Amino acid sequence: MKYLIRDYSFDYQYSVSFACKSNNFRTAKAKGHLVAFSGTGGLNALTGAFQEVERLRELCKGEYFTDQSATEQNFKRNADRFRIIHLATHAMIDNQNPAKSRLLFNIDPVSGEDGILYSYELYGINLNAGLVTLSACNAGFG
Repeated sequence: MKYLIRDYSFDYQYSVSFACKSNNFRTAKAKGHLVAFSGTGGLNALTGAFQEVERLRELCKGEYFTDQSATEQNFKRNADRFRIIHLATHAMIDNQNPAKSRLLFNIDPVSGEDGILYSYELYGINLNAGLVTLSACNAGFG
């Protein structure tokens, strides 16, 4: 079997504020430090998600997509440029078909994206992040 630990190094941080000050998340292709998304995906607001991202904004320089700008299209356009990605959004886990597990972003009718980022779609996105934080409902399931 092929294990990730054979090809990648792993590092643990105690908080994102330490990670923002750390050089451990430098990648050759990533240009920015942190990008964060907080959206509802058409559902009720995720308790504390907006405040969480606003607190990050106080701690770390970066780009922040909240409310209507937290779209699937903005994620796809920007995620590959950052060393740290923070997602505070709704997640839906499909235990029967994990490729259909998904993150919910706000819908942008102009882009043609449906606001649903399926896990199989992530395989087509070249992420350069050293750290991805998923702060979503259901993130601990599946």
